[in-house]
Amino acid sequence: MTLEKQDFIAALQSYSEEPSILPDELWSIYQSAVTHSVIREKAAYPLSALMAQPAITISAEAFLMEASRLMLEKRISGLPVVENKMLVGIITEGDLMAGFGVPVRAAQTSRMKKALDS
Repeated sequence: MTLEKQDFIAALQSYSEEPSILPDELWSIYQSAVTHSVIREKAAYPLSALMAQPAITISAEAFLMEASRLMLEKRISGLPVVENKMLVGIITEGDLMAGFGVPVRAAQTSRMKKALDS
């Protein structure tokens, strides 16, 4: 079921006495309530449901090109770097672009792919 503005207008018109709220105001309140509801529900959403499992990691001894290809293949923008099963850092698209000598403004996967392909 999807509520639309016209549903609110019809509901307001069904009252025997005219309510002291305009249809546009009611519609705005409804939209705001829906937004707040979504935010409230998502705030309690566990990160475990969003994260890649098992974690995609790379060794600190890996080469720049290997990290680049893995990030492109897995479509991720950050890669945890591990050494002896311990997190030692995180490599980002921006880090890779800088490593390849590409000026970094807002590093994006598409820009990284173009740089690697050239």
